[in-house]
Amino acid sequence: MYICKKILSKNMKSFFKIVFAVVIGMFFTFFLFFIFLIGVAASSGESKPSVASNSILELNLNGTISDFPVSNPFSDFSLFNPSINTEEQIGLFELKSTIEKAKSDKNIKGILLRTDGISAGISTIFEIKHILEDFKKSGKFIIAYTEGQAQGSYLVNTVADKIYMNPMGMMELKGLGTEIMYLKGLMDKLGVEPMIFYAGEFKSATEPYRLTQMSEENRVQMTALLSDIYSNYLLSVAKSRNLSTEELRRIIDNLSAVEPEQALSNKLIDGIKYYDEVLTELAKKVNTKDVNDLKFATYKDYKTTYGNQSNSKDKIAVLFAEGEIVDGKGESGQIASEKYVEYLKDIKKDKNVKALVLRVNSPGGSAYASEQIWREIENIKKERKIPVVVSMGDLAASGGYYISAPADYIVAEENTITGSIGVFGMMFNTEKMFREKAGITFDRVKTAPYADFGNGNRPWSDREKEVMTNSINRTYSIFKGKVVKGRKLPQAQVDSIARGRVWSGEDAKDLGLVDAYGNIDVAIQKASELAKLKDPSLATYPGKKSYFENLIEDFEQTKTQQAIKNTLGSDYELYKSFTYLRNMEGVQARLPFTLVIE
Repeated sequence: MYICKKILSKNMKSFFKIVFAVVIGMFFTFFLFFIFLIGVAASSGESKPSVASNSILELNLNGTISDFPVSNPFSDFSLFNPSINTEEQIGLFELKSTIEKAKSDKNIKGILLRTDGISAGISTIFEIKHILEDFKKSGKFIIAYTEGQAQGSYLVNTVADKIYMNPMGMMELKGLGTEIMYLKGLMDKLGVEPMIFYAGEFKSATEPYRLTQMSEENRVQMTALLSDIYSNYLLSVAKSRNLSTEELRRIIDNLSAVEPEQALSNKLIDGIKYYDEVLTELAKKVNTKDVNDLKFATYKDYKTTYGNQSNSKDKIAVLFAEGEIVDGKGESGQIASEKYVEYLKDIKKDKNVKALVLRVNSPGGSAYASEQIWREIENIKKERKIPVVVSMGDLAASGGYYISAPADYIVAEENTITGSIGVFGMMFNTEKMFREKAGITFDRVKTAPYADFGNGNRPWSDREKEVMTNSINRTYSIFKGKVVKGRKLPQAQVDSIARGRVWSGEDAKDLGLVDAYGNIDVAIQKASELAKLKDPSLATYPGKKSYFENLIEDFEQTKTQQAIKNTLGSDYELYKSFTYLRNMEGVQARLPFTLVIE
């Protein structure tokens, strides 16, 4: 009887295992089928709905704006799980093409501009304003409505014919500032000894771990950089609002435009209105009697792909290099050396490519990865003998400048952050922390004195520090050599403007680090001139991913990163810096800070 029960129990367990496996299999089959349907719907949605006559383009720029459009594979899932990030990241050049399309579209009568939650770099903010200024040349209107605007969103809004603010809104015009968190005191308390090596006295990326306040060199460069950007900000806003820069500076210095009534009395906005009142004004603009008859074209439905419509066989390759420079395959949003070397090899193989425009928007990163990308650009110039032009975005600093150096011509915005020609390396000796705080000790066996070179659980010897210092200095010397060769500048001049110092695009042009001011269109035009091309077509790299590629590649990353971003809010950039340090390997050529207009 016992044996029968045992056999029965065993059979029942097997039965339940089979049933469970079948249920799980059915669930995943259903899930994959559901994903397939979503993908088909997304693919079939490629054809944009037609725009009704007398429409208004609803330009909602709330969210992150990067150079290249980044598709969110979860935008169709909000109905089933509201906690999933469904925000569609906006690509700057996709935005540019869309606004150019609206400029000539007879069905679009104007733009309703919403920028309250815009998140973008300094040059990107200015570029968006310039794009909208070009739209206004068509004679069409732009009305901006805000429920609360920070300095970046206000700069964009000043392009509008009218700026209206909600009665409960607030303005945040306060000037530019930056704050750095210094962790040396914490390291001392924890018993962590940073082992820091750097070349260039302005290379301040390691300062938070070796100092308790800004070095004089860092204070000088930060003051100069912020002053350049702030001057351009004041000039742009003052011109748009018919104010003098002195008058605007006085308003900001006294926080005299926080409340809507203050902003209105100081001529920074044109009215205080509720959204329904703005709709009433829009109805008048398009000669519509009833607000309910207003027709809007959303950006998501109206947007178009970046590029020209030329059918020419002669192509200009436009390679977007945005994000941190890392070794290997990297992740989405990074300039991974293996991937970018392959992109460049593909460009080199295409005989129809007659010029290369490299769009750089990067704070730098791995010196080794930067070198691999630099080498492949040099190979293109040597083997194909085609011109290479760089277009700098918000950032083209340190490793970002390293990969720009071989270009025949460099175009930057006045507010681009560039330079930072210097390198550093950093390790942490955690032996004392583990021993005193956790009671953990380490012991080891070695076959050679330095078999454990690079170990972070013991102090480094003088010889090990000497080796690391020599490596840093060698990399710094190589970096400067690339600049001397690429920019055709005297060694002494490069020595004086390197030193890890960060420059604005405005200063960089005066110093010979860039050739001209302008956006990517200026860079493409210059590439056409150098290659003697007429109306070339554009081939953009990396190519746009399919729906399923985005879904598979970005599922965990998108979900995890968005959860962290939602939790940390404004401290997300600090988290990213710590994550970068944790994953950092080898010598780094990286910008020491992130600067965003808020």
